[in-house]
Amino acid sequence: MHLLLPYFQWKINFFRYETGYDETYYIYSLFYVMIAYIIVYISYTHFNKRRRQIIINDDPQYKIINTASINYKKVFAVGVLVFFIGGYFAYQNFSLISLLGQEEYLSDRISLGKGRGLQVNLAHWMYISAILFFFLVLTGKDLTKRFKRLIFLMFLVSVVTVIAYYGFNSNRNSIFILLVNLTVLYFAFKKQKKRKKSNFGSIAKIGVFAVVLLFLFFQLGKNRKQGALKDNTADYSVIEALNGAFGNHENIVWLLENSDKTKLHYGVTYSAGITNFVPRSIWPNKPLGAGPILKNTIYPGSYVVGRRGNSSLTTGLFNELQMNFGIIGMLLGSILYGIMLSKMSVFLIQSTNPINLIIIQYTLIVFSTVFMYGEFLGFLARFLITLSPLILIKFLIKK
Repeated sequence: MHLLLPYFQWKINFFRYETGYDETYYIYSLFYVMIAYIIVYISYTHFNKRRRQIIINDDPQYKIINTASINYKKVFAVGVLVFFIGGYFAYQNFSLISLLGQEEYLSDRISLGKGRGLQVNLAHWMYISAILFFFLVLTGKDLTKRFKRLIFLMFLVSVVTVIAYYGFNSNRNSIFILLVNLTVLYFAFKKQKKRKKSNFGSIAKIGVFAVVLLFLFFQLGKNRKQGALKDNTADYSVIEALNGAFGNHENIVWLLENSDKTKLHYGVTYSAGITNFVPRSIWPNKPLGAGPILKNTIYPGSYVVGRRGNSSLTTGLFNELQMNFGIIGMLLGSILYGIMLSKMSVFLIQSTNPINLIIIQYTLIVFSTVFMYGEFLGFLARFLITLSPLILIKFLIKK
């Protein structure tokens, strides 16, 4: 994706910030990103001896996930509580969007979210509840039929509500994260059936599902653009749709070509993520995140704290490392990132407690998806808030 999309953007000359770029810098940018991905892969697969030993030895003790000690009623009760808390804040956000109009909301998401960060993040608890209900659907085999039906009903309600809510506010990433988590849970807890001679049926189902999902993501992206422009007739191509989700590469190209106009920030954007929990009313000059800084770098004076109509840019892991520490820092940071993911995977492999497994697999998924494409400031706040219900269950069910 990160080689094909920049290639097609170059081919049709579709860019966000400039009408075109110097070919040399464009090739350099692709080379650096490809090297960074290779470094992440090598760091993930080869630098962790413990992980390699577990996989090579194929130790059976790491294949047994003990669900016998789970108190399903407690997990279900927490799931329902989490769903209604998330649903309440989702309803508050939905009401505000409806009052203002979807087009107005999409055209100025940052101003409308000012001072409401906690409400926006607590709405994400809905997809955490869907994960919990799906876990109960997969593992609660010895429960009463009535309880099973209730669990399955809550799972369906939570999934439909999540997709409807994120579809309305055009948040494709949250739908993506939910589907990835449900898929991983399925393969973690569902008993594997004997392989059939032909997997054509399974492949066909996955193909149909992928086509429906791509259409949904394309339509959400189209609605988002038309809402931001307040123009229901605005064109929206496939390359533009992919660019909306995976178009961070142009940030790297722009910074390379305009290195004489930029400076390194040496960790300021990461400190902004940590200080994000301090209200700006108390600390008016607290650091900005990578997105606003990059926006002001490309378009000087375009992002002013507190002003309506602000819009930011999404950086991503490699771009934020480049902004803070340059290309060398981007490559060195890739080593640490790969090792971090590898450490997480060891904890995942060693988890025999299902609640631990859900917590670690959720952490590993968001660190290898949202963190890869998002901005550290927004990622950290959302991650900590959405993880808290799972930690609560961990304390309630110590067995």
